[in-house]
Amino acid sequence: MLFSPLPLIGCFLICIFKVVFNYFKKVNIKNFFQDFFSQQNILSLVFLFPTLVTFVFSNGKSGGNNGLLFNMNIGDINFYNLFMLAIFIFVEYGIYVGFIFKTYKHNYILWAILICLPFIAAFRFGTTNDFEMRASIPFLFCLMMFVIKQMTEDIIIKKEK
Repeated sequence: MLFSPLPLIGCFLICIFKVVFNYFKKVNIKNFFQDFFSQQNILSLVFLFPTLVTFVFSNGKSGGNNGLLFNMNIGDINFYNLFMLAIFIFVEYGIYVGFIFKTYKHNYILWAILICLPFIAAFRFGTTNDFEMRASIPFLFCLMMFVIKQMTEDIIIKKEK
């Protein structure tokens, strides 16, 4: 966990989606905030967060001198930039989501993939694109598992016919 803090950010986002999905499904906001801000959760953040921040900022590749940057040029929105973003989304995960959406449309992980991956691609932390590539690993791994499960189920159904 401490040796790969960037993929841990992706795992953390998936956990947030799970919590929000489960608690808002029950629609009890008071219990949501009581459980979310419990003593255990606050203490774990107090001890874990400084360690992760120290690691990330002391890492030579992500060095704190460049900070967190928005990678997309918002001021220059033109057809080429929008086209390249659409191609990136389509190639990275759009094809696969189209293949599995009907089966997993009620799964919170699929919605986390659909919402988070475009935003992760928009940010750059440090001098290279390490953040966007590594923070997307947990989402792409979950997507891979959904695709494998869907394909095996389709093969089993075809064999039974």
